[in-house]
Amino acid sequence: MTSGELPFRAAAAGDAFAASDCAPRADSDSSLLSRARRGDRAAFGALVERHHRTMTAILAQAAGPDAPLEDLVQETFARTLVHVSAFRGDSKFVTWATTIGLRVASDWRRREATRRRLAPSAAVAADDVA
Repeated sequence: MTSGELPFRAAAAGDAFAASDCAPRADSDSSLLSRARRGDRAAFGALVERHHRTMTAILAQAAGPDAPLEDLVQETFARTLVHVSAFRGDSKFVTWATTIGLRVASDWRRREATRRRLAPSAAVAADDVA
């Protein structure tokens, strides 16, 4: 190699190989989702890792400051995994997962409201027994 020569050949127009092929590319959500639907747990894990921060922020807003946030995020992704084969592809993965997450948050808020409403009654009933 002479001075000034590059150690690789530049891609010419029409070449099947392009310089951008050298750069590592992250799989798209749809590619990861396709693999996850075929049972690839690593692909699903990549989706979880990619969207964990967004899901955490959304659930923090939806469930409130007293929510067990990490538990809700885990429940969201667990339900998403269970139902991944039912995903129709009408929306982006993150939109679909967010819908599941909002239902998880709503379920938690409903259970928490019931627990708080019944907790004083349970304490009074315990006092009556004593």
